[in-house]
Amino acid sequence: MATTLHLRPPATARYAATLSWEAYAGGDYQLTTIGREVTLTVQPSGAGLAVEFAAGPPTLTKNQDPEPLEEFALRLAALYKRVRVQVAPTGELLALLNHEELLQNSRPLLAEMRAATLADDQVTPTLLDFAERQLRSPDSILGSLQQDYLYQTLLPGFYNRPLDNQTARPRQFVNFFDKTPLWFAEQATVLPDPATGQLRVRLHGALDRQQTNLDAVQAHLAAALQLAAPSGAAPEALPTPHFHYEATYTLAAATGLPQQAALTVYVRAGQLVNKEYNLTLTQL
Repeated sequence: MATTLHLRPPATARYAATLSWEAYAGGDYQLTTIGREVTLTVQPSGAGLAVEFAAGPPTLTKNQDPEPLEEFALRLAALYKRVRVQVAPTGELLALLNHEELLQNSRPLLAEMRAATLADDQVTPTLLDFAERQLRSPDSILGSLQQDYLYQTLLPGFYNRPLDNQTARPRQFVNFFDKTPLWFAEQATVLPDPATGQLRVRLHGALDRQQTNLDAVQAHLAAALQLAAPSGAAPEALPTPHFHYEATYTLAAATGLPQQAALTVYVRAGQLVNKEYNLTLTQL
């Protein structure tokens, strides 16, 4: 018999989230790690769920000095400190429920950032204009949430559907490379733990080579290798890239929410280039 997992709202859980981007190319290694606390609240709402994400301020650590754009993005993270969305039972984001609140909270921060912008700074005003346009559109905000893998890890979409022997479902990682998503054919494996009464779920899948733009991926890898190469050096030939996606969950028996989760996605070309994303969630 197929296993079906269910959320049991109302439910609330607070998590410590740690995410990292690793980039390696031709001997150059960069590691960016962001930590933050997130409180997830799930309520019944019609045929689906009303979900609130309340996030604390992020902390950034790098093995190199942070770039101005990264520091800018950290400041803008305060715009999304509380987001309420309507979610389908499958985990799909359907609607933004607190759009007016986000607009009101954004005005003082954006005004403060504009006032602090130097006269010869042409980049920051452009980024602030983009942020204001995005905030005016609920659909644009939902799109930005879909680009943050934290949200899809908190609500993985494996509830209310058979998990054993099911047909693989698509899993997208938006903007894994700039303007280039990765697509995987995701399958789930349920691992009961009789000793604790908990369930463990493993999500994994092979790359969907029809939906993923492999030529664009190859171009991104080649560009990263060329950028790291010594001036005037001939570019090395890239081996065939290897793609990997896996996520594991331990679920709370009482609520169905994750107690722990770990996600890894990477693209590697032999020993020359690697781009990797890791995320861990631990319930506090």
